[in-house]
Amino acid sequence: MCTVNVIADFSGSMAELGKRKILLNLIKALRYLQPSIKIFAWHEGTITRHDSFQDITPSDASNVPALHGFMTSSESNRFLLLSDGNFEPLTNTDGLIIKSVAIGPDASSETLSKSGTVFQPEDITTALHSVMYDDE
Repeated sequence: MCTVNVIADFSGSMAELGKRKILLNLIKALRYLQPSIKIFAWHEGTITRHDSFQDITPSDASNVPALHGFMTSSESNRFLLLSDGNFEPLTNTDGLIIKSVAIGPDASSETLSKSGTVFQPEDITTALHSVMYDDE
């Protein structure tokens, strides 16, 4: 089985419209579906692995270069991004398999779709399966 890195967006825009609560519920669901999954917080300009996300408060702007650097230097090329997409689109993603879950009523599916398929939160199981087994 392949390794999937889940990146949870904790930028400032995720503090609005109940998005943080949705994000925490998605993380809980992913841990139930795949207990060994690696989940990282994209927060304050860095991407770091966490065991608990309850204490993270969304803040600061999204740092797209940090996200891109993390993805291109990772051992795995498969990523599931949990985000509202309120950031500049990722570029130069050749060789990366990126699926996104659009969070919130103001989610920018257009931005998220520039790097791969976009799913709704209720389709988290399908999103996980897709990033694990699809090759595009």
